[in-house]
Amino acid sequence: MSGDEPTLSPGEETTLSIDAQSVRGLRFEGLPDEDHVTFDLDNAERSPSSSSTVQTDPPVWYWRFTHWSVTVEVPIHVSSDSPPGEYQYAVSVTPSGRISSDTTTEEFSIQVDGN
Repeated sequence: MSGDEPTLSPGEETTLSIDAQSVRGLRFEGLPDEDHVTFDLDNAERSPSSSSTVQTDPPVWYWRFTHWSVTVEVPIHVSSDSPPGEYQYAVSVTPSGRISSDTTTEEFSIQVDGN
């Protein structure tokens, strides 16, 4: 799995891209405090499109069959008053029908600079 680790200034926004292999289910975890970095998961684009979504917070996306490769793009926004620092997020992927013991989780970071 690979994921973007951008450096942004307060008030900036970008789109994160996550590429994962052997995916049947995918979920973002350990998201930063929304007062500092907001993940717009409602407007995430998935390729190929997921078959279903479990409306948890954050949502879990499922595909009908395990896909060799999935890309998820998520808009993010850094609050204009976010303090400089590193903000962590994680993504969990499972090749089976539910997030379970065969889940792989990778952590990534967003750097907010002091500008």
